Amino acid sequence: MISSTLVNALSLLLIGAHHVQASTVRISSSVKADTEFTVSVDTDGLDKWGGSERWTKFNVYLTLQLHDNAKTEREVCVLANSTELGTLSGTKNPKVKIPADAAPDGAKIMASVLIYESDPYGNLTSGTRTSGKATFEGGKAKWAEFENQGRSLLLPERVPCTSYACVRECGVKHWDDFKEINSYDDYKTVYECMASCSGTTFDPWSDWVAPYYGGDYYGTVNDTDSASTTSAASSSATASTTTSVSQTGSSASASSTSTDTGGTGQLLAGNFGLIVAVMLAGLAMF
Repeated sequence: MISSTLVNALSLLLIGAHHVQASTVRISSSVKADTEFTVSVDTDGLDKWGGSERWTKFNVYLTLQLHDNAKTEREVCVLANSTELGTLSGTKNPKVKIPADAAPDGAKIMASVLIYESDPYGNLTSGTRTSGKATFEGGKAKWAEFENQGRSLLLPERVPCTSYACVRECGVKHWDDFKEINSYDDYKTVYECMASCSGTTFDPWSDWVAPYYGGDYYGTVNDTDSASTTSAASSSATASTTTSVSQTGSSASASSTSTDTGGTGQLLAGNFGLIVAVMLAGLAMF
């Protein structure tokens, strides 16, 4: 049997960040599947966020209120990746679409924004800011059991929302029963399943674990059968834009303003290395 330390460590890889909900990110109160809508990002006053003149890009993530008793909110995929920020002033208005198979009909969805220099997992980031909730209309997905349990798969910036249905199926196949996580290879299996989904930009497994499990980033680990195949392998920290995004004038206002506000939360960026280190520390004790 696997140790409780390992189970607890691996479970960290199934959860996302808490969110700071703020009026800096706004969407309309309802969003239709496969229909373009505007995410309004107010970049004025970013010095209050710890703003940096070195920030150059931002990502827009789809955040779902998962179908569990805790109503957990998780980033699950990227709607706009590596979008040029321009100046830290005015309002940015990227237009994005959510595929019908990304979420069930009636699901509560949000848009989360992360501003950064070059790496969304690096140190120079804004942390996420999340809009109020909107109702998703026309969704065709069904909640997976792991989502019903309030869990999600990490690395959303590697998953364009057009690929999330495939990634969800990897979770259904490998992690709907949490007891199936019995070894290091179990996480490797689901990682490589996600990497095989068309449009995703995962690094090879051996590159991903190398900084935390021995060897340098481009070296190897003690894993003789690590797959190097990904659907769109990327050795860089971020992927290029994964979905078409149009940007309207920097001073435009949002189509509607959410009224949902939330408490403080942890940041997505900067936690990932710690999560992996904890996971692999657990593996070392197995």
